[in-house]
Amino acid sequence: MVENKTRAVQTELEAKIGDKMKQLNQKDREKHAFFAHLSSNKENLIDGTVVIFNRAPLNVGGGYDTASGKFTCKEDGLYFFSWTTLSNSRKDFTSALFVNGNGIAENIVDNDETIDTMTGSSSAIFQMRKGDVAWIGVVGAEGTYLRHTWTKGIPASVFTGFKID
Repeated sequence: MVENKTRAVQTELEAKIGDKMKQLNQKDREKHAFFAHLSSNKENLIDGTVVIFNRAPLNVGGGYDTASGKFTCKEDGLYFFSWTTLSNSRKDFTSALFVNGNGIAENIVDNDETIDTMTGSSSAIFQMRKGDVAWIGVVGAEGTYLRHTWTKGIPASVFTGFKID
């Protein structure tokens, strides 16, 4: 009788351990990554405007919202973000990565004196918590114009992010 109870407890524990292992393995397989870009030029962008990268050909985990231009963290962890912006001839464009309203890193395209278009890129790594929100926003009064492509319709103003750990 004691042996039967011992076997029953052992079987129950093995089942619980198996369930926990499946949960851990599933968590290890969860991925969070996005690549978004503009589909058209943006004009008259004012300080504080969220840059809405409205096309997301890659959105693993569904954290990036093309309607709001914001990434919502679905799982605690370390995240990498990068963005590139393309200004027009004789146009500056300054932007920053914001997390929950706090500026994390800035990107400046200082193009007010050249007749060619120019790009600027920045990257940042940030510890995110579930529910944190990240976006690219316009900084200052010079960020009024943003191009979506340079040639052949290939995206040039882009925003990407992924979970590292």
